Amino acid sequence: MDSTAWHRAHRARRQLTGLLTRAVPVARARDGADFLSVMSRVAGDRLGTRQLVDHMIFTLIASHDTTTAATIAAVYFLGKHPEWQDRARAESAAGAAPDLAGLDRLNTLEMIIKESIRLVSPSPILLRRAVRDTEIEGHFIPAGQLVSVCTGVNQLLPELWPEPHRFDPERFSAARAEDRVHRLAWAPFGAGQHKCVGMRFGLLKVKTTLDAMLRRFDWTLPPSYEAPWRFTSLPAPADGLPLVMRPRRERRAGS
Repeated sequence: MDSTAWHRAHRARRQLTGLLTRAVPVARARDGADFLSVMSRVAGDRLGTRQLVDHMIFTLIASHDTTTAATIAAVYFLGKHPEWQDRARAESAAGAAPDLAGLDRLNTLEMIIKESIRLVSPSPILLRRAVRDTEIEGHFIPAGQLVSVCTGVNQLLPELWPEPHRFDPERFSAARAEDRVHRLAWAPFGAGQHKCVGMRFGLLKVKTTLDAMLRRFDWTLPPSYEAPWRFTSLPAPADGLPLVMRPRRERRAGS
């Protein structure tokens, strides 16, 4: 049983549940600015300990799959474009391991991430329900109809993005701002009232991971390699992505 992912997942959840169950009363009693303390104060008596624990677990694991997909896409494009890998690494290396403000200053890395998830959208389809009868491109859509909006297609439309299949992070620079030509041109986190509330948090998780990788490793891909993206659920290379990673000290010693 210990060898199955299902068993390990439930064991981890039990451990996390126990940890948070002990943490909730402490959080209720303190005047802290951490998420659990704030949520406990806002919830008041409306949520019991178990409900707060479940909310915390959901918050901790929310978007872990889409965040992973975004990180894989960025790692892939940085492997295919070593000039951007070097540029992002130089930006990271210019300062100490960043805090929140330091992460916000990593503009090159942010452009790389945004371009990566434009080309390989971690969540390429949004589901919405029509609130009233409408018509789109000659197709009648009745009120109440469930509609699938493919943001992954919007992000590759040539009328919105010049050379849409080319990796070009400068699209997201302040000077070009191609993502602002239309409100739905770049929408990996959705749009409107139902836009993902975790967008900034998710981007920061990806940025933190990539910053740590850039500081510690170089990585390359086989010449002319093109990832066979699998979209059975979220995008992932079907071959596992054959990266070669080397610690930075190894490169310096051999250079």
